[in-house]
Amino acid sequence: MSGIKGLVILTRFEYIETNFGREKLIEMIDKIDFYNKRRLKQPIGVSKEYSENLLSEIDKFILTNYFAGDVKEFRKLGHWNAPKLVKRYMQILIDEKDPHAFLMQMIYMRPILFGLGDMQVVELEKNVYELSINYGQPFILSIMESELGFLEEGCRICGAENVEIDMLDVGERRVDFVLRWVK
Repeated sequence: MSGIKGLVILTRFEYIETNFGREKLIEMIDKIDFYNKRRLKQPIGVSKEYSENLLSEIDKFILTNYFAGDVKEFRKLGHWNAPKLVKRYMQILIDEKDPHAFLMQMIYMRPILFGLGDMQVVELEKNVYELSINYGQPFILSIMESELGFLEEGCRICGAENVEIDMLDVGERRVDFVLRWVK
């Protein structure tokens, strides 16, 4: 998988530093088993694309050392990340309390913020949407979980209450789910 935005990697690093300390972040970077580790020592470009292999190694380390093997913890990372990015890029949707507009905006913002693949949103009824994320290639579950957490929290930040996700299908290259809330 290619096309992971540097922003995704940077938010992983920021999460570790914020929740576990700077020393743990440095330790993680030193211990990651990646063939081109010097790329982690250079400034990471927010909008530059990086390989999925790099993110995979970072996520494996986080999964083993901080999340006790529970991939669902990446959803919490997505929840943690959403306030920073939604406030920065979509403050007007927070002010307007418009979770529907947030989902529609994410169709266009997703390639800028996350990279790889595309997202489709279909309104089934008021406050009920079917979403499909096609990564265009095999993906790792940590990416999916953090993105689901980001979407849940983004909707909450924009005014949705009791946000729920019901998984429909998780394939090799895409994920389909229903996202709903009460106002």
